Amino acid sequence: MKHLFRKKLYQKKYLLIGLLIIIIFVSGCIGQTKISPAKCGDGICNASKGETKENCPDDCLKPPVNVSGLLGIGVFGLGARASDRVADLGVEWTRRPVRWSQVEPTKGNFRWTEVDAEIARNPQLNRIITFSFDATWAKSCSDPPPTSCMPKDEQDLRNFVNAFVSRYADDVDYWQIMNEPYGAILGGNKFWDGTMDEFVEVTRIASEEIRKADPDAKILLAGIASAQTQEQFENVFYQGNIEKVMKGASDYFDIVDIHLYANTEDVPKKLSVLKDVMARTGNSGKPVFSTENAVDFKPAPTNEQQAQDIPKRLSLTYANGVILVTYF
Repeated sequence: MKHLFRKKLYQKKYLLIGLLIIIIFVSGCIGQTKISPAKCGDGICNASKGETKENCPDDCLKPPVNVSGLLGIGVFGLGARASDRVADLGVEWTRRPVRWSQVEPTKGNFRWTEVDAEIARNPQLNRIITFSFDATWAKSCSDPPPTSCMPKDEQDLRNFVNAFVSRYADDVDYWQIMNEPYGAILGGNKFWDGTMDEFVEVTRIASEEIRKADPDAKILLAGIASAQTQEQFENVFYQGNIEKVMKGASDYFDIVDIHLYANTEDVPKKLSVLKDVMARTGNSGKPVFSTENAVDFKPAPTNEQQAQDIPKRLSLTYANGVILVTYF
């Protein structure tokens, strides 16, 4: 599990994508009483419109998407029901958030049961663990979980990270320090209450403990929130914060993570902006993951819209330099 590129991923990723699309199409067709006429030649196999490999071979016989990277499913932990589907879908990557407040609710009182059980159900998976440093007893801010901030005592944070990584180093190779600390700037969820300089410091502390517990670990920078519009994404203040963190924490991460939602057509433009920031901060040689990637959710899309969006979205993401996508 110590290698980013594994041959067996390429044997299963078409199965995963195909099954995702089939599941969405089938669920979208339940309860429909009217089927629109087929529209062959648009590059999409629309099962709900009666398109099949017999009457629309150009759309329905070709591979569902041009995949040139790694693929997984991002969920908030793999419960028993989701775990049962992992083997069927051929999933080999997933991302799992871990909140300090849940694992160590009081100082020195560790609760490992939930994570232990999840790993035991699917020990073969490549996992990305995303930390939130939100333990009320340990943090310096009064915001309720899952908001994170600077710890009151640096050593408490070091102890938690070291204990967690040491326990799961044989099962987990990829570790992410926080999620979307820039999101509140755009009116999103408030995952971080503090300055960017403070976030760089937390990144340094956590990174040191991760590498101390597992020298071979790969560390992801906190995921960059996508923003609803390209204008928001290119906002000078927003980019200034990302640039400050990338530059200040450059020695403490190996992989950049960008979350790509909203307009599929904006994917190349957002990745172009990201590459410019990476170049300016000396990080242009680092791999890029997209651990949250999905169709626009405002307004909520239909199942058919999601199925139509998946091939183009994944193709554009991979074509513009992203190595791993976890569909979220």
